[in-house]
This record gives sequence, C-alpha cells and structure tokens, in this order.
Amino acid sequence: MTSKTDEKSGSHSWPLIIFLLIIFWPVGVFFLVRKLRTDKKASLSSGRKMMIWGWIIVGGGLISSGALMEDGWVSGIFGTLFYVAAGLALIYFGKKSSIRAEKYKKYIDLIVNKKLRSIGTIASAIPTASNVAISDIEDMIKKGFFEDAYINYSADEIVLITDEVQDQNLSITNQKVKMNVIPCNGCGANNKVVKGQVGNCQYCGSLISG
Repeated sequence: MTSKTDEKSGSHSWPLIIFLLIIFWPVGVFFLVRKLRTDKKASLSSGRKMMIWGWIIVGGGLISSGALMEDGWVSGIFGTLFYVAAGLALIYFGKKSSIRAEKYKKYIDLIVNKKLRSIGTIASAIPTASNVAISDIEDMIKKGFFEDAYINYSADEIVLITDEVQDQNLSITNQKVKMNVIPCNGCGANNKVVKGQVGNCQYCGSLISG
C-alpha cells in the first residue's frame, strides 16, 4: 500500500491511513500527522480532503448508531463515539493542515515569486513575528520546499543556493530552448519549464506543463 514516493518521504499511503482511521483511528491519526510532517505535497493539498472524509466518517457513525445499538446500549454508544471521534480528529487535523498550507503558500509566493529574502520583510508581509517566520521557514526547508536553502542569522535573511545556479545557467538555457514561466497549481510558485514539456514543480513536486 506504500508507493515509492511515500517510501522516500518515510510516510504511508493515503489508502492505508484512511483504512486505519476507520478501523482504529488513534493509529490512523499518528500516521496522518507523520505524513503531514514529512510529505511536502500532502501538507499543501490534503487539508480539504481530510475534512471531507472526516465529515463522512462522522455521518457514517451517526447513521450506523441504530444498528450498533442493537448489540446493546453501552457497546452501541462506544461504537458510535469511536467513529465520531475518528471523524472529528480528521476534521481537526484537516483544518490545521489547510491553515498551514495557506501560510506555506504565502511564504512561497514571497520568497520565490517576489524574491524577498529579508526575514523581517517576509514576516511583516505574512504577517507574523520574525521568530515565528524563522521557525516556519526552517520547517519548510526541512520538508524540502526550498532545496539547498538556509537562514543566515547574522544577515537575518534566507539564502537560496539555487538563485546563484539559475543566474549562471539562465542565459545559456534561454539560447538553447524556449522556456515558459508557469505558476504551479499546487503551491503557486513560478517555475521555468521547457515549452511543450511536462516537469515537476521545484518546490512542491506537482506536475507542471510548459
């Protein structure tokens, strides 16, 4: 049930997580949180789906409560609460994931599209405190949103090594092939893609067509 992508990120597949949430939700929630912490693509796109599944599980638990009660009031109540709790847990984490995803997309827009590097300026644009911005950006770096990036604490800025590489190769690349700047549907970052070809977003891994 685990794909190669999931193996690389150290997380588990969505079918397995959904299955565990239905059968034994505490373990499912554990795997869910782990996936959201390690899978950058999931952390941007899964929030809404999680909330939908959460409401489905809550509704299913309430609808099946009558059948569960046939085995006894105590077991019926516990059975209903079990599924309702699983659904509410999924809704809770889905909401948190959606809020975090929107914040991550703001950081990507400011750092990648608007090319801001000053932590203070980025924090003001979010808006949030500088120490919170540093924590958020460090988390995004760990998840792989900004490859080969680091925070220069003395200069109070984020440094992207890819900036230097792109500047060195941009003129050569433009002479050889036609490049299109395409905004990613997953994270909103502008990516340079060869015209007529399909590539992956440099920041979240989503497919982008040039």
